[in-house]
Amino acid sequence: MSTPFDQFDEVMQLREALSAETDRGCALHAASYLDNELGVMLASHFVDHAKTHKELLDGTGGLATFSARIAIAFALGLVSENVRNDLTLIRKIRNDFGHNPAKIGFDHEPIANRCRELHFRWETLERPPRRFFENSVFAVASQIHAAKWSAKRPAAPKEIVIDDEQREKHRKFVEQLMVTMTKDTEHRT
Repeated sequence: MSTPFDQFDEVMQLREALSAETDRGCALHAASYLDNELGVMLASHFVDHAKTHKELLDGTGGLATFSARIAIAFALGLVSENVRNDLTLIRKIRNDFGHNPAKIGFDHEPIANRCRELHFRWETLERPPRRFFENSVFAVASQIHAAKWSAKRPAAPKEIVIDDEQREKHRKFVEQLMVTMTKDTEHRT
């Protein structure tokens, strides 16, 4: 069984990588990491069926986007409302950087304002907005990791086995239903 410390080295590598990044790189890298970790966390709460995980979480799957993963993680009670709100702000900050071709940073007022809204910023408002962002990223990552570690993968329901007697009952039921529907149609005309 995994423990909360299993990803410590990975998170420390992320911290080093984010420190070396430009502001834009930091926002894109951090959001990508959290998006991926949400997917892994969600899959850990699904039945053990890799094909279905891939269908849901990859490409055009219903849970392939960061926003969909945030919404379902909250809806399933896997993350708190504060984590959901910070993830949403992190996603919006990523989009602010990703959709603006100008050279901007965390001090760009719309981005700085979003950083000030982060719940897990841990710092007073006099600190640089990038610091708020990074603090929130690591706090949110720890919440996602905790939800992954506490996952109890459900078992798929047992298959329904239909024997010959049940098939015959079903065939007779459908046959009777068709007769009734035909009579109803004839009666209305």
